[in-house]
Amino acid sequence: MSRFPRLSTAQLSQIQTVTQGGFWAACVLVLFAALGDAGATAGFWDKGLHFTAFFTLATLGAVAYPGMRLRWIGLGLLTFGLAIEALQKLPFVAREASWADFFADGLGVGFALVPIALERLRRQLM
Repeated sequence: MSRFPRLSTAQLSQIQTVTQGGFWAACVLVLFAALGDAGATAGFWDKGLHFTAFFTLATLGAVAYPGMRLRWIGLGLLTFGLAIEALQKLPFVAREASWADFFADGLGVGFALVPIALERLRRQLM
């Protein structure tokens, strides 16, 4: 028997609503940060910020949408990262688009989703 009581359907629904709201709020935050002033985020640390942001988004996405296939979460976030880089090419955005930034986004997504996929596979095989 588990030490933790089972949550009711209503409680699970509330938790899912909160995590989904957190996921979308984090997406908005990442978008504004990526399109804002680049003064403090130059060099290697910038790539670390991209990695961390997309690692966090992928993890939140997997928690917020547990029934969704991880490939769709990953592809959606990669599309989001590519869209951010495209928006940074606009003349009124004070940022530069970079394939290295997109690569860091992809690494963050991969480092988050691969262990989750392996855990899901382990659970299926047990």
